[in-house]
Amino acid sequence: MLRKSIILLLIALGTLLLSFGCKCKVQKSPPAVEAEAPQAASAKPQSLKEAIQLYETSFHPLDAEESVRVFYSNAYGNDPEAQYYLGLARWEGRGAEQSELEAYVWWTIAARQYHLDSMNRIENVKEIFSREDLAEIDNRAKDWAEKVRNTPEMQ
Repeated sequence: MLRKSIILLLIALGTLLLSFGCKCKVQKSPPAVEAEAPQAASAKPQSLKEAIQLYETSFHPLDAEESVRVFYSNAYGNDPEAQYYLGLARWEGRGAEQSELEAYVWWTIAARQYHLDSMNRIENVKEIFSREDLAEIDNRAKDWAEKVRNTPEMQ
């Protein structure tokens, strides 16, 4: 009998609390924090594909630097995908010094090779640059194209 009374009392109390809009929250314990520091540069990317994957999945500064090293190597080989990612790294300041102008130069070089992502990027951020900046970017991209045309390995 006593047990039945206690159960009814608990049900009544619960109903009463719900009717007054009591919102009880269950407190969760904080997530466990790992004692180890994140691993840096777990593997040095050898190919552009590996460098892109590492750049996109890791946020450790050393991984970004390793990726950018590969981006530079391939960008100077006139690979528009590498030029796009080098621009992205310069825009974000991950693995390379942050520079919106340098990013735009690399995207312009890649866009002139019909790299779609680069074409979209330059259209989306064009308005932040002055006419003088855009003229400098255009001249640098033209100089790049001329340099590539006159490089025996690129012919």
